[in-house]
Amino acid sequence: MKVKEVLFKSLGIILLCLLVLYVDSIEFFDNWVTKVSVISITIFKSLFFVFQNFKKIQENNQEIDFYYKYLIFLGLNIIMVIISFAVDFFVLYEVSKESFIGIPLNYTLAEKGFEFIYFSILNMTNFGFGQVTPATITAKTITSMEVILSFVAIIFVLSDFMSLRDSIINRKPKK
Repeated sequence: MKVKEVLFKSLGIILLCLLVLYVDSIEFFDNWVTKVSVISITIFKSLFFVFQNFKKIQENNQEIDFYYKYLIFLGLNIIMVIISFAVDFFVLYEVSKESFIGIPLNYTLAEKGFEFIYFSILNMTNFGFGQVTPATITAKTITSMEVILSFVAIIFVLSDFMSLRDSIINRKPKK
């Protein structure tokens, strides 16, 4: 999978969630429909990122010269997951302010965006919540999806990658 392809697919998922925010802002749907839409997009996105990572491992398992390419791919994928979930959190907060505790009401859009990127980084690194805390079932569900995705990415993908790297190093002829 090429870097451009990964970027376009990831950005498409992010734009899909922003479209949900726009549809909600014109009050086309009820509030619960928007929440279900955000959760559905989150589930779809999580499955997409997991599948994408495992597909890349499978592709690279047949190549010897993949170490740096895979590191770039993995880093890009993690950044896109963080941004994507930050957008989900932002959209959910804009739809339903009670979804998260700890975001001052007088924050600008940029400040809220930063808070949710920070929150997403903390979730992805399994560090903790900090000041922002999910308060509703919807927010907790989406947060849980990111934490589970983080676990899969860190434990399975990175450990498998390290095993592959070690096996490649051991296959190289010694001088």
